[in-house]
Amino acid sequence: MQRRLPRLRADKNACESQHVVILGAGASRAACPTGDANGRLLPVMADLVELVALEPLLRDAKISYSQGQNFEAVYERLAADPSKAAVQRAIETRLREYFAAMVIPDRATVYDRLLLSLRAKDYIASFNWDPLLAQAFKRNRHLAELPRLIFLHGNVDAGACTEHRQKGFLEHSCPHCGRALMPVPLLYPIGTKDYEGNAFIQNEWIELRAAIEDAYILTIFGYAAPRSDVAAKGIMLDAWKANQTLELAAIDIIDVKPEAEVEETWRPFFVRTHYGISSAPTWLFQHARRSCDHFAIATLQQRPCQDNPLPTTDDLAALHAWVAPLVSQEVALRDEGTPLPC
Repeated sequence: MQRRLPRLRADKNACESQHVVILGAGASRAACPTGDANGRLLPVMADLVELVALEPLLRDAKISYSQGQNFEAVYERLAADPSKAAVQRAIETRLREYFAAMVIPDRATVYDRLLLSLRAKDYIASFNWDPLLAQAFKRNRHLAELPRLIFLHGNVDAGACTEHRQKGFLEHSCPHCGRALMPVPLLYPIGTKDYEGNAFIQNEWIELRAAIEDAYILTIFGYAAPRSDVAAKGIMLDAWKANQTLELAAIDIIDVKPEAEVEETWRPFFVRTHYGISSAPTWLFQHARRSCDHFAIATLQQRPCQDNPLPTTDDLAALHAWVAPLVSQEVALRDEGTPLPC
């Protein structure tokens, strides 16, 4: 495959290639480590059964379960038995009710910081069912220049009009027919995953593939890529290998697990030493809204720009005030061709 350079505009100190961030359950837990605004805890797959109180339903269905077992593996056995369809629906209902009740805290969370650190050209793709990312998006969207959201396994706050292929949040209406957007199915990963069976999910994965193929920086935050997720990991890896800037691109893994374990999981994605492993989005937050620009200028032009660290405050209004001039610079770049400061 022919390789190419990222979309660097050296005379504008800008790179139009995309930064793509992929979120797993660990990211939501990092956003609210002690629970949401009401203390409701954020589950990961290893403790979801306990936190959402699914054990009675599994017990009634005679599905064996041991504490700490990955929920996806448990659900795979349940979904394989047609006689347990009613229990399957009951579990989905309970999960939807649990996550839909979550409320993001008033303070700035890591989701607010991610949204404010990225640009309109960038993407955040989430595997999570909880509404925290959507709620963070809504309270930051007045800035207008936020990344595009992709919900890979559905989301309790995502809605769609399948007739007109429109998506948005549940409070939105279809711009074509005027009807309220309908809740999307929560996709429970089972076996090889049927990403083609639902139009909403199919379109989300098509969008992710295209974004990864064009990404200059790929950040994976709190996503463990469990064995039950082999199909999802395979789709992402195929798209990453098809990326024409792969030899120059970078991948950043945000995880609290031991570095050797993280390396073993994501080694197929690495190109030489073009990767980083950390417990927080170091590069992204240190070069807020300029991650691809600064990376391209430093590596391709040998002319590092000054760091642009996002303030550490959890005061959301203060973050908005700090971000506003950067947004103005981006609009001036797009509309008038004004170079970004470097």
